[in-house]
Amino acid sequence: MKQIIKSIIKKIPPLYNFLIFQRKKLIIKAEKTQYILKRWRELFDEELNIENPKTYNEKLQWEKIFANNKLAKKCADKILVREYVKEKIGKDYLNELIGTYENTKNIDFSKLPNQFVLKATHDSGSVLIVKDKKKIDFEKLKEIERNLKINYGHFSKEWVYDDIKPQIIIEKFLESEDGKSLKDYKIFYFNGEPKIIQVDLDRFEGHKRNFYDILWYRLDVEIEYPSVDYDVKKPDLLDKMLEVTKKLANPFNQVRVDWYIHHNKLIFGEMTFFHGSGFGKFNSREWEELIGSWFEVSKDLSYQKGVKCAE
Repeated sequence: MKQIIKSIIKKIPPLYNFLIFQRKKLIIKAEKTQYILKRWRELFDEELNIENPKTYNEKLQWEKIFANNKLAKKCADKILVREYVKEKIGKDYLNELIGTYENTKNIDFSKLPNQFVLKATHDSGSVLIVKDKKKIDFEKLKEIERNLKINYGHFSKEWVYDDIKPQIIIEKFLESEDGKSLKDYKIFYFNGEPKIIQVDLDRFEGHKRNFYDILWYRLDVEIEYPSVDYDVKKPDLLDKMLEVTKKLANPFNQVRVDWYIHHNKLIFGEMTFFHGSGFGKFNSREWEELIGSWFEVSKDLSYQKGVKCAE
């Protein structure tokens, strides 16, 4: 019965989005550790090993509860991270910025290009892709406006988002030659080295993802989404992608750095410190433990122990 009611509500976007917003407010009030333990038990039907974490997801949950780092907070902010990228590797890797706004109501859409990407700066998931501004999804826009009132760090229990000022950022829309979503290259970095690369395909047409090592050998790991039954061509800019990733990720014990390739140019996407919020389901316990073994949990998320990260 619950599933039937849920499916009916989903067919009414205004009601569904309102109920989701109310649920978020309830989660915000929940104490962090207790919520994480409860959520883990619900998803994995086991107790979280928070005292002696071994797997990748367990260690991400540990860092949610115990870690903190000012530089990581800066890099989670979609506006401030642009300053960090410019300082570390140069402005040429940044996507074109069209504008920043206090909220969606302050946007004069008549002055925007026909295509663009609109994002909230303070959370994960508040994204609106506009391919024709005559056909803007205003229901999605309302949802993003509501999300500006939510402290996403308190909702997700990911402290990197706690202090970010909610704003709207609009960037250039990047499209592949075949009209589909660009491949999204996500490089997982641990203790000084890039280790594996996640390639997201058709994110808005039928999401799939493959994993490769840094020499571009395909790996048999899956996290949350299935892989495709063909190999993704090794990108010509892979070596450069790995090089600039190390420069951006070096201060941290672990981070994921995302990239796009558009017209043979490398474009920075974002930096993520809690992949899948530490709840992504693996197809293999062995892989989850192996990836977890690649880094030590750290209260300051700093790769070099005792070294303070610049703010």
